[in-house]
Amino acid sequence: MNSIPIVNRQLVQILNNFKDEILSNDLSKLNFRQRNATKDNHYFCSIDLLNDLKNQETIDRTKNAKLVNIDSTFLKEINSKLDADLDEWDEQKGYAVPKSSVRKKMFDQKVLGVIYPASGYMSWHTNSDDFGHNVLLTWSENGNGFFRYQDPITKEIVTMQDKPGWNCKVGYFGKHTEPDKLFWHCCSTDELRISLAWIFPTAEVASSFENKIQQS
Repeated sequence: MNSIPIVNRQLVQILNNFKDEILSNDLSKLNFRQRNATKDNHYFCSIDLLNDLKNQETIDRTKNAKLVNIDSTFLKEINSKLDADLDEWDEQKGYAVPKSSVRKKMFDQKVLGVIYPASGYMSWHTNSDDFGHNVLLTWSENGNGFFRYQDPITKEIVTMQDKPGWNCKVGYFGKHTEPDKLFWHCCSTDELRISLAWIFPTAEVASSFENKIQQS
């Protein structure tokens, strides 16, 4: 997983408008549920839990999280506006996205659009059932959160600390038949955190998108 700077001015403006619209609402109305309230975010991102899970069947999607899906809240229209703004940005032809009958535009459907509260988290999992080249965008005011993963080859545990404002991470999440690319990861935050993610169809498209993000 690699961090890249978000330089593209129009993308920055789109993301900041989205963030500002979210924060202009009364977020105390959001219902942050968690499946297991007896454990905290530190436990769900711990090495001990990772080792326990790896002794079981591969965990595709997290079974424990403290967050809310934006599309299931009163903020849904703001989320839809973000998709429309990104579709328009995409149509600048800054990079090529294969158009299929299933997915006509890159940004027509996010694979992730969530808000974490303070002490929010997403437990260890692999996303091996939804593999591909990922771009992950996160925002928090002070950067009091992190993304943690285990390197598929070296097995090193890497913690990528958030920075204040928007952060961008890119990387490949492997499938079950790619054990050398199986990507165990989790995240946690001590403050409100917004997270968005998409999956790119090919490495070429992902690379092109990364280049566009880093161009003013």
